[in-house]
Amino acid sequence: KQNLVNAKNILHQAETWATQSNNKELLALCSLYKIRFNLLFEKNLVISNLIQQAEKNRSILQKRPYNLGTLDFLIGDLYKGDKKYSMAEKYYKRAIRSFEKSQNLSELALCWYHIGQVRSLGGNKKEALDAIKNAISYDRKAENSYGLGLDYYILGIILTKGSPSLPDKTMAKNYFLQSAIIFDSAGFIDLGERSRLQANSINL
Repeated sequence: KQNLVNAKNILHQAETWATQSNNKELLALCSLYKIRFNLLFEKNLVISNLIQQAEKNRSILQKRPYNLGTLDFLIGDLYKGDKKYSMAEKYYKRAIRSFEKSQNLSELALCWYHIGQVRSLGGNKKEALDAIKNAISYDRKAENSYGLGLDYYILGIILTKGSPSLPDKTMAKNYFLQSAIIFDSAGFIDLGERSRLQANSINL
């Protein structure tokens, strides 16, 4: 809760400074973060209204690939929250094109991670696994241990959805254990324990 208060205070300070200095780009970015706060912490949201709010910032943010990627990634998240998974993937892929231009490896990995999520939610298991493997490739290049731990964890989650076959359960168990090793080595002990618990819950 304190972290949320601190984040809101920082956002308020940034917004105040941007207003005083007439920094339209920063004001647009502040608008996106306010929308994300609403998405995370508010209830009974009208997602279409939030998408319209986000889109109002496109003309300003499209000048920089990273900022444009941030906008499209947020819109992807909004569509995911509205369970419109094909639209979510469309915007995550738009974000990918922007992040490729700005060469942001961790953001590219995160886009593919979210594409894996929406494909899995839409019932496309094989395509979801392919997306997460793309995320792994970028997280390795970025040397992002936290991201890699999450990637292997969600591979296990996707493989165990529904009525998994024995080969899928075996592979999932290995992925959970690999996730645990990565988290442990990076100092994320609680996350490593979570991954181990998932591995131990699989009976072969």
